[in-house]
Amino acid sequence: MKKFFAITLIFIGFAIGANAQNLTFGLKGGLNIATIANMNVDYQQSGGGRIDTESRLSFNVGAFAEYKFNRYFGISPEIVYSRQGVNLPCNIPIASNTYISKFALRLNYINVPILAKIYPFKWLSVDFGPQIGFLTATKTVVRMEMGGTTEETTNSKGFKGADFSLGMGLTFNLCKYIFMQGRYNLGLTDISKKETSGGAFQINNGKSHTNSVIQLGLGYRFGCKKKTN
Repeated sequence: MKKFFAITLIFIGFAIGANAQNLTFGLKGGLNIATIANMNVDYQQSGGGRIDTESRLSFNVGAFAEYKFNRYFGISPEIVYSRQGVNLPCNIPIASNTYISKFALRLNYINVPILAKIYPFKWLSVDFGPQIGFLTATKTVVRMEMGGTTEETTNSKGFKGADFSLGMGLTFNLCKYIFMQGRYNLGLTDISKKETSGGAFQINNGKSHTNSVIQLGLGYRFGCKKKTN
């Protein structure tokens, strides 16, 4: 929470210190399609095998400011709450009359990207830059069906508190106030602390586990400069 307040103060300071004529700010939100690299599940019973994980669909919401140095170039810091993680296909057999019916890893972040924005056209910007994410909540849910009974376990340990990534994408300005955005956040650092195993399955495999998130959304700008006669 202290980190969040510190980031908010920096964000406000940027907005106050920038030239108001070249500054816009606003709100944004949209869909997350998130996964984690190398987060496979190995199981040893019933002949063994490997199941590849699937993307987790969730959402992101946040605020942004943008300062334009000129017609072609600007910079935009953001504060974004982002729900990420990964899912596993259901009905994984691990023994006679026993299977995993649910596996979900939920990681929630406060992400702070600082993006350079290049405008080849007034209606389009190419966005890229670094991002730091602060882990606010984590939950691993595993549900096992065993001969008609259900056992669900949760675990919230094993992940680092910070994540560094590179954001890249496009912003389409539908009008002066509304824009549509597509972005890919490529994780650069391993988010797992150590190997985590549990009974018939093993989550980590000694490889680096990095976040990978596609974001699609809409935004609204305030503070747009009015035309003068």
